[in-house]
Amino acid sequence: MKLQSLINIFAYIALSESSYLKLPIIKKRYDNSNIQSHFNEPHYIIKNENPFVKREHPDADFELHAKFNQLAYNVELEIGSNKDKVTLLIDTASSDMFVNDVNNLPCKQYEEEGGPSGDENDGSDSDSDSDSDSDSAIYLKKRDVSEKSSCGAISYPQFDYPAQQIPSDYDYYMNLTQNIADPSLCSTFGYFSSENSTTMNELETPFNITYGDDSSAIGTMITDNVYFNGIEISNFTFGLNTDGNRAGPVLGIGYKDNQNSYQNGYDQYSSFPYHLKDLGLINKVAYSFYAPYDSSSSNAQLTFGAYDKNGYLPESGLTKVPIIKYSSRNKRGLGPYYLSITLNSISITTQSNDYKSELIATGNAAAILDTGTTATVLPYYILNELLVKYNFKWSSQVSSYIISEKEIPKDKAFITFNFQNALIKVPIIDFTYPILDGETLSNTGLRSISITSFDNDYFLLGDDFLSNIYFIADLESNEISIGQVNPQKSSESLVIIENEINDAVQSSNWDQVYGYNGITNLKLKNTYTVDDLKTADNVTENIQLYVAGAGVDLGW
Repeated sequence: MKLQSLINIFAYIALSESSYLKLPIIKKRYDNSNIQSHFNEPHYIIKNENPFVKREHPDADFELHAKFNQLAYNVELEIGSNKDKVTLLIDTASSDMFVNDVNNLPCKQYEEEGGPSGDENDGSDSDSDSDSDSDSAIYLKKRDVSEKSSCGAISYPQFDYPAQQIPSDYDYYMNLTQNIADPSLCSTFGYFSSENSTTMNELETPFNITYGDDSSAIGTMITDNVYFNGIEISNFTFGLNTDGNRAGPVLGIGYKDNQNSYQNGYDQYSSFPYHLKDLGLINKVAYSFYAPYDSSSSNAQLTFGAYDKNGYLPESGLTKVPIIKYSSRNKRGLGPYYLSITLNSISITTQSNDYKSELIATGNAAAILDTGTTATVLPYYILNELLVKYNFKWSSQVSSYIISEKEIPKDKAFITFNFQNALIKVPIIDFTYPILDGETLSNTGLRSISITSFDNDYFLLGDDFLSNIYFIADLESNEISIGQVNPQKSSESLVIIENEINDAVQSSNWDQVYGYNGITNLKLKNTYTVDDLKTADNVTENIQLYVAGAGVDLGW
């Protein structure tokens, strides 16, 4: 009896292991692990550019640098008969995988000659892969060290000060530049030596994709064997970047209808999650995502074919909502194209309303879950309302809206997103970056808003949001099951996905999707026309953090 029980257990384990593929997610910020822990978070450094001028002098301006705000969900794999190691960005808004060939010309020229080759945008007619710019995208671009970073923009430390202008923290900066893996170099992520792989086959389909940041991957589609944690994924189709300038390879895990080759007139192929099912490694084209804000790389997971019952809070549960066929521009095919779901309302809790919930906007807006984006992008009128309601203040010195972290305690000040009655709470402080004193590198107690905005009516939800959600994307049933992430889970309870997500309850507002009753956006509860909209620019004072030439003054 005991022997038979053991045989049954081993058979169950073998069946389970063949029914899912778990990929550890590496959350990278390209920082120095030897620096204090708060430097491992995205943050701003503020510094007086010229401390020797008087306050009224026209050159008495200030700069804000965003440091290490370039978060990427990375996964490592091996490719070809030689098992070349490559690190890729996991991107739910892309549907193709590509890697850089060892002979990629822009990569070689950039590293050998110290600069980019040619125009960063090749001017091709290929569609951009995402509906908006992705500030976590990695590509070859030479930056002026004096360039002021806009809120949420990529900034990588590059310093070349004249001797007479070396700042007091120069040694600190130089130490960072010597220890951080440069995200503008292709070698940081690894190359694939295609000509040395005996299992590689080149296809006749061209690969030409331009991403939201104007970086490009240009080459051809190929097939080869790919290995994740020793598991062989044979005869897999992906792009080989031989002529594009994007430094960071991508693992796209989106829908077939959003494949670059399909949008350019070619047939669809079995991209990564579909190919896993073709090989029998998973039972359904579905995956779960777990990467809490404060999580280490050891427990962040992307799991194909299974989900973790401990990944979400029990009191939250899992709510199943439909994936909608949304795109902000015309695309070939019927869709869906992205992990797009319907946002019905936004509520907030603030200090000014005694941390009670206040509804600020309702409707039926499209929201895209995008692991390729670091900072969330909102419609401008929604961001303005948040800035006003939370009492952010404008600082022309750092060109950003700021707030004291005491006003937005993580356990009290929230934004609640309502996805067809699935409620996800995100602390407003998660949508900000701490501001550090550029002279002392100490925390000032101030935070700068990290959310950016655009004129569109849809929502692009990046890492700052995704760190607070657990979701299971079912690409076959066009459904997502979502719940509040459990950031402190100590164990794992995997459930193999056969047909349905058994633990998910269908939304009670299932029909109230994007376009229901003709509504395709969120409308502010107390504002009926744009003319009535209060903007943060005209309701807040201009906060001066520094007094030029008079030392450090970080008071309000």
